Amino acid sequence: MVSILNHLAIDYRFILVDLSADLDELDLRAVSQSDALFVVTDSHLNSLTEAKEAIRQIERTLSFPEEKISVVVQEVVFGAHTTAALRAEMFGKKRY
Repeated sequence: MVSILNHLAIDYRFILVDLSADLDELDLRAVSQSDALFVVTDSHLNSLTEAKEAIRQIERTLSFPEEKISVVVQEVVFGAHTTAALRAEMFGKKRY
């Protein structure tokens, strides 16, 4: 994966990689090559909790800088969802 990303970086300014929800070694290698990380999730509490745990794992495992991580939250129409205040409390300084 890393060699493919390095090859693509020669020709492309931006490379988007869709990773699995459960980060494995291959996912972490891809993240380690990243300049920025956008974690995309929906506004269900369970989804936000899983996203927060994934971010913690990335920060802990790779020492990935917090200021380079952004959270993108897709509002859900049906079911229980969270408020902007709760999301800000969960993710702190991370932009979303």
